[in-house]
Amino acid sequence: MKQTRRQPSIFSNLILFMGLAVIWIAFAPVKIGGQTSYVMVNGISMEPNYHTGDLVIIRKAQAYQIGDVVTYRDAEMGAYVIHRIIGIEQGQFVIKGDNNSWIDAYHPAPAEIVGKQWIYAPKAGRIMQWFRKPVNLSLTIFLLGGVLMSSTITKPLKGKKGKHNPSVKLSGMLEGALYLLGFLFLGFLGLSIFAFTRPSTRTADTIPYQQDADYSYSATGTSGVYDTEMVRSGEPVFPKLTCFLNIGLTYNIQGNQLQNVSGNHQMIARIMDTPSGWQRTIPLLSQTAFSGTSFFSMATLDLCQLETLVNLVEKETGLRTNTYTVDIVTNIGFTANASGQIITGVFDPTLSFKYDKVHLYLANTNSEMDPLHITKKDLAGSSNV
Repeated sequence: MKQTRRQPSIFSNLILFMGLAVIWIAFAPVKIGGQTSYVMVNGISMEPNYHTGDLVIIRKAQAYQIGDVVTYRDAEMGAYVIHRIIGIEQGQFVIKGDNNSWIDAYHPAPAEIVGKQWIYAPKAGRIMQWFRKPVNLSLTIFLLGGVLMSSTITKPLKGKKGKHNPSVKLSGMLEGALYLLGFLFLGFLGLSIFAFTRPSTRTADTIPYQQDADYSYSATGTSGVYDTEMVRSGEPVFPKLTCFLNIGLTYNIQGNQLQNVSGNHQMIARIMDTPSGWQRTIPLLSQTAFSGTSFFSMATLDLCQLETLVNLVEKETGLRTNTYTVDIVTNIGFTANASGQIITGVFDPTLSFKYDKVHLYLANTNSEMDPLHITKKDLAGSSNV
């Protein structure tokens, strides 16, 4: 008799375990290791078949066809969209809302599709929204736990009471299991209250971007003084050999979410005497517009004009300085679109020389840095949540 009573219990537990495993495989969310995603319809783009508050359960598929209702992440909008596939072009899906007169601007690739409709549950999304409120969820768990606990306490034991009565042992195990479930409910209740008191949205991470400027310069040289007939970047320049120094700048801005970059730039030369604070600005390149993530500009610095200016200042003021600082400054301002919002930024890469009336040479104060390469990293705020 003991064996005949235990076998159904073991069999029923096995069936219960298998059933829970099937439910887990079928309905476990992707974020906790499952294969299912839950999408609540919001908006009128899929009417009349789908309405706000409907729940669509989606699963990843090996292939998608025209007519499938799918969910994908629109990288330009920064949001998930549930619409219908109406075509395939060059390996990407053409997608449209049933109630829209236009086609979605973004054409996702197969890897960008979250999944296609598996189960459609009208108004079920509103029920999930109701459970998302901490008060409603807490009340539901409390009532469920109370029902289980009361049924355990009030359920009478059947059969004879005795040490060797199998029904007493089975009832004791069931009672212990229900008590354990009750404690688990209380624990998860506390976790649920904590989780649902947290904000349901947060501002998206800031958008990093980087600006790079690479200077170069050249001038006509003398083969007896230099290795070649051209002065190359990094070499000193002697005004007695040439009056004109050609200065080039290559600019580049990079960021994964930057679009429609445009702006303007201008280049100046600034000569100064640091101890006295005297300085004079010489325009090299007037303000010039650019569009795109990069540009190249070229200007010429007249070294003979620079020498004349220094001699005039010393004659008129009595200033006597062994070495002057000559900075080549490019003022760059840009605007760009980053995740749907307009951002602006400035960049003033500076190339510094020293000038002692005999030669002009790079003022490399930090041997670990390349004076010809200037980098600026920055962050742009995001309007996404």
